[in-house]
Amino acid sequence: MLDNVIEVVAIIIAAIIVMIFHELIKYLVYLIAEPKRKATDFKNILKVHKFIDVIGLIFFITTWMGFSKTSKYKISKLKTLTLIGISGFISMFMLFSLSIVLSKFVLMNQYIPEKGTAMYVVVMLLLNINTFVALFSLSMIITNLFPLATFDLSYIIAGRSQVAYVSILKADVILKILFTFLALSGLVSSIISYILNLLKL
Repeated sequence: MLDNVIEVVAIIIAAIIVMIFHELIKYLVYLIAEPKRKATDFKNILKVHKFIDVIGLIFFITTWMGFSKTSKYKISKLKTLTLIGISGFISMFMLFSLSIVLSKFVLMNQYIPEKGTAMYVVVMLLLNINTFVALFSLSMIITNLFPLATFDLSYIIAGRSQVAYVSILKADVILKILFTFLALSGLVSSIISYILNLLKL
């Protein structure tokens, strides 16, 4: 029972970490790359709670395939959209790589205290959070390869071709249905599990 509670808490914390980090990096890139940003845009960087998507969180918990609440960007250069999209992928590769390094070189031989103690809860929580951060960051990489209008791949496409992005917008409903089907089918979670098993995480 205790281990189940720890796992659920770890899943929620890990999903929130991934969501915030993903959107925070993208927003920082926006602030750097966009020349017509407003002074008030810099204040939004402190409102990290706005990056948490409740629906995305539910998807993470139930399907291992989640997403985050994208920021509202005021873009004057298409190049900025491309940079935002690319930075989204890079942020998840960074977080995934960090989790793997921690797992292999820092947490691998972690001493597990006696079950039921406070230290047991802390250690197991940290171990589980690291595992699920790896899982969810990998999930976000795969998820954002899907061309939904607010996903990273679509930002990259929008920055390169407005015509192609309009086509994505027109097919938005169908794409959302396909995305939901993939999430609920368990196909993506199976791929993620396979990759993590190969890495022995």
